Amino acid sequence: MAIYYEILGGDSQSTPLITLHGLFGSWDNLGVVAKSLAASRKVYALDLPNHGRSAHTTKISYPQLAATICQWMDERDLHTINLVGHSMGGKVAMAIALTHPNRVKKLCVIDIAPKRYSPSHQAIFQAMHDIVTANPSTRSEADKLMQRYVEDSTVRSFLLKNWVRQDNGFAWRHNLSTLESHYDDILDWPIEGRFEGDTLFIKGGLSPYISHEDQPLIAAQFPNAKAKIIEGTEHWPHAQKPALTVGIIERFLA
Repeated sequence: MAIYYEILGGDSQSTPLITLHGLFGSWDNLGVVAKSLAASRKVYALDLPNHGRSAHTTKISYPQLAATICQWMDERDLHTINLVGHSMGGKVAMAIALTHPNRVKKLCVIDIAPKRYSPSHQAIFQAMHDIVTANPSTRSEADKLMQRYVEDSTVRSFLLKNWVRQDNGFAWRHNLSTLESHYDDILDWPIEGRFEGDTLFIKGGLSPYISHEDQPLIAAQFPNAKAKIIEGTEHWPHAQKPALTVGIIERFLA
């Protein structure tokens, strides 16, 4: 499968790092993290399948995604790596660590837990369909349509980065059809097992994605996990307090 990626940083004795973004995103959503950490290691910033410039598929599952990324690693002789993943990308990173624990040295998960989540993106899917139907010719027009469903301008800006110009106008870069039809698989958490390696969970202090009740779930699968809370941030601590987030990850990976 064709996986789009950016290589940041040069040759280094440090363990290489792979970064994995969240739902509806692309590699540069973790760009600040990737570029900062590339000062002392080689970083591979990936577009997940069905996102960005990576290939589209008709199915999505975390076992499949973990296998796809590991195959991509094999093709590049990346035997052992560190992982940083946010949201859906955090679930993919956890799936890789649990299904291929010998391939992962350290795991950092940003604002997601190893559990099934309730649906929360219905309005976003509807907004994306409405934009496809209306076929606006500019992002500003698409933004006006999305305002009916998404009040937060920062979230709209993030989503509309993927409304891109193509041969016959604009289109969503991500695979809207498969992401929606397999949304239940994205919410799910079917992965079992334990990862004994060093693990760090970073939680946005204002985010509901990780709660106190999730601690037993985390400890059961990641017994050596530690946690850091970045106060004053929501689901995107790396975007809202990048310097603090990068510093925490850098110290963890050192």
